[in-house]
Amino acid sequence: MTTHGRLLDFFSLEASEYLARLEAMANKQGLQSSEAAQFAAAARGLRGSATMAKAGDLARLAASVERIASGVVQGVTSWEPE
Repeated sequence: MTTHGRLLDFFSLEASEYLARLEAMANKQGLQSSEAAQFAAAARGLRGSATMAKAGDLARLAASVERIASGVVQGVTSWEPE
């Protein structure tokens, strides 16, 4: 297997974990500050992993989710599951 193939395999596993965390938290009715920080950390992890795997579209999407979560952490954005 090529290095690129192994990187994509690793990314698939790692991204699945980040996405599972994001999905579980996104479905909550409200996020406490510590939960919002965990949400932002999962989005940041997904962005970093996608960047390393050269999955640019997913990295940009994760960056958008990270910005929203950062707004919730800072109290600038209210959390609405919708």
